[in-house]
Amino acid sequence: MDRQDNAPRALWTFEDMTDENDGALPSISVPWITLNALIVPPVALWIATVLFMIPMAAIGHPIIATVTGALSIAADAFIQHRYRRLNAMADLAPEKVLGALIRYLSARATVAMIGPVAIVLARPGPAELLLAGIAACLLLCVAVGQGQLSRSLFWASAGPVIVGLAAIIIAAFPLRTAAPLMATLVLTTLFLNVVAGASIRLLGDWDTLRDRNNRLIERLTAEREEAERAREDARHAGQAKANFLATMSHEIRTPMNGVLGMAQLLQKTAHDDDQRRRIDTLIHSGEFLLSILNDILDISKIDAGKLEIATTPEDPRCLLDGLIQLWAPAAAEKGLYLTIHIADDVPAFLELDARRLRQILFNLIGNALKFTSEGGVAVTVEARPVDRTRVRLHVTVRDTGIGLDPEKLSTLFERFSQADQSTSRRFGGAGLGLAISRQLAQLMDGELWAEGAQGQGAAFHLSLPVTVAESPAAASTEPVASIADDAPLSILIVDDNRVNLAVLEQILHALGHEVTQASNGPAAVEHGAAQLYDLILMDIQMPGMNGVDTLKALRILDGPNRSTPTIAVTADVLTGGRDDYMAQGFCGHVAKPIQIPELVGEMNRVLGARSAAPVAA
Repeated sequence: MDRQDNAPRALWTFEDMTDENDGALPSISVPWITLNALIVPPVALWIATVLFMIPMAAIGHPIIATVTGALSIAADAFIQHRYRRLNAMADLAPEKVLGALIRYLSARATVAMIGPVAIVLARPGPAELLLAGIAACLLLCVAVGQGQLSRSLFWASAGPVIVGLAAIIIAAFPLRTAAPLMATLVLTTLFLNVVAGASIRLLGDWDTLRDRNNRLIERLTAEREEAERAREDARHAGQAKANFLATMSHEIRTPMNGVLGMAQLLQKTAHDDDQRRRIDTLIHSGEFLLSILNDILDISKIDAGKLEIATTPEDPRCLLDGLIQLWAPAAAEKGLYLTIHIADDVPAFLELDARRLRQILFNLIGNALKFTSEGGVAVTVEARPVDRTRVRLHVTVRDTGIGLDPEKLSTLFERFSQADQSTSRRFGGAGLGLAISRQLAQLMDGELWAEGAQGQGAAFHLSLPVTVAESPAAASTEPVASIADDAPLSILIVDDNRVNLAVLEQILHALGHEVTQASNGPAAVEHGAAQLYDLILMDIQMPGMNGVDTLKALRILDGPNRSTPTIAVTADVLTGGRDDYMAQGFCGHVAKPIQIPELVGEMNRVLGARSAAPVAA
């Protein structure tokens, strides 16, 4: 530890040591602690000496008071100087410091007792005895304080005081009185020694606790560092997972776009029932694969805190009827009934995130049908008032299937888990639907729970707090106008993948539109500078100049397509969304694989404000 030669200071403070040792308590060195405690300003000692000498002079001993005071002041000046010299020698062995302290404390206590003993020997009156007793008490208190660190220091300070008191007793009292007083002095000294010894044991316990504390701090520090490393590893792993999902989403959706796009076109041109059934199976299988991919992406969005709930006025009856119609063929194929009952107290319109509510109920109804082989599935909907403007929507999906094991309900909503692993082998499924449904319900401040028994069916309950909405404006409920077949659009499609270009081209040709292809950003800019288009469909993830940069280039060019509406067509549904693309200048967004109704609907929406002419579907 560095220190200045001309300005010595205390060797350490507890604050310094705990900071330097990362919170660990300092090791105890008795001599150094005592030494730092004894270093005080000499002026304070001199004032105390003068104040004590005044009553000595006042009771008739001015010469003794003067001599004793001078000796005390000189002793304090010398000893304080020596204390500071010792303190500046940081590498001095504690044993040598202890030896020096014993000598100095004994000398100072001897000097302090000279005056009281001298006045009693000169004239053993009541005032002299009282003053001597006060001095002895003060010095013994100091001795006990120092003795808390070491018995050697106790005897070094108390020894001269005891000897002085013994001399006073012998000089001032006859033997018959002096004997019991001497016995009392001995007992008092032993008692004070015991008190000092108890403090020493306390410090020993402190030292033991200090060692334990330091070991605990070392262990906690190591665990904290390990936790920090684990957290950092988890962060990197999470980022790697997000990157992997984004990449795989794009890579899987791109070929799926070709499969589903062409299958939808074939569906429109199929000439017999067998062909339609085969194409329907192809489309259904592709959409099922896509639903699994969407579930995985939703989990990633939820974990990243990027999945947002967006509510709009919705008709719950229309939404639920659509779900029943969607699942009715699957129920009929298994010979099951699928019914719905909506209570009269359910408002006509509610503020809902229709997409997410549909996703939850789609999973619940599909799950119920999957695990039911006889009987069927019943959906009931009720609304319980919360206040004047809010209700709690309660949807129950009850089936007559294999039921649930009550002991395994706790794992039912865990990811990649099913209530019984044998059901996974028997009925299939990735074990994601219920986990996502519960998390979506929680994001909407709702609850999702299940009840049931083995062999007695199951019931899933969804409870959501929702706001009663007014009927949407008439304009928003009218069907969107379509562009007639005799008014084809001139459309520029931009994509670096040949399959995607072919799919888009054939879909748009089937809708009666004229199509120009561009396989990259620079080619799109070149086409955009040469010809006016009614609409641009732009891929986002392209090598070199991506879709966002291409759109910016078209907007800053002094060409015919500076304001042409542009729709983002992308397989990247993880890192970007409709709002993100709209903020970057796009007018709309369509996800791959392309669903023809969604594409036509987005084209109608984008072009609806610019033209009253129809897009044929």
